[in-house]
Amino acid sequence: MQHRSIFPSSLALALLAASLNGCATTGYAASSESTPATARTTPNGKTWTTAEGMSLYTFDKDSPGKSNCYDKCAQLWPPYLATEEAISDHFATIQRKDGSFQWALDDAPLYTWIKDVHPGDTNGHGVKNVWYMARADHVPTRAYSFGDALLLTDQKLMTLYTFDKDSQNQSNCNAACAAKWPPFMAASDAEDSPPYSVITRKDGNKQWTQDGQPLYYWIKDENPGDANGDGVKNLWHVVDLK
Repeated sequence: MQHRSIFPSSLALALLAASLNGCATTGYAASSESTPATARTTPNGKTWTTAEGMSLYTFDKDSPGKSNCYDKCAQLWPPYLATEEAISDHFATIQRKDGSFQWALDDAPLYTWIKDVHPGDTNGHGVKNVWYMARADHVPTRAYSFGDALLLTDQKLMTLYTFDKDSQNQSNCNAACAAKWPPFMAASDAEDSPPYSVITRKDGNKQWTQDGQPLYYWIKDENPGDANGDGVKNLWHVVDLK
């Protein structure tokens, strides 16, 4: 299956830029506030948003403290700008090539996404497998865009699964089962962030769930985006975030 490009053609991009000429976009509204972003609950957990509630994203092709998104990229992913004097306890600023300043979280420059329309939209999450919502929680999940699906993954983009024989908030996959389907483990101090929560397994270890369904890996998946476990015995399923 081939990956589908969701970036518009050069003509469509030109028309988009023209339609935005003279209009303010959330990402380009420079902020000097000490708290430039707010945590907002979304269907995929908490994300940082602008003052207007528009989701913020990070770009895997950026370098620490440096933006590599310019020109057409910056038209689609407007940088979340700051004033030169901006100071924040939790966020830093970086300087862009044009001399403007951009907010960053843990040295990751922040952006909005042109296709987010309403506050809380996270349509940019997983785009091209390099753009991800700037999480405001510590849930270690991401997503992998594959065809028409958006697969729930760990932070290394390894696919996660659910098991039909599990009960709500209870894993029934142990011993030999867990050897083939390793649980998606959580730290002992991990905190819930709906729809993600933590359960305690029979052995006392912690495991992440989504909507109360325990999450697992499949031992035969080797590469990011592999989904070889989907449909095994008609009991194991990928989690499609779309």
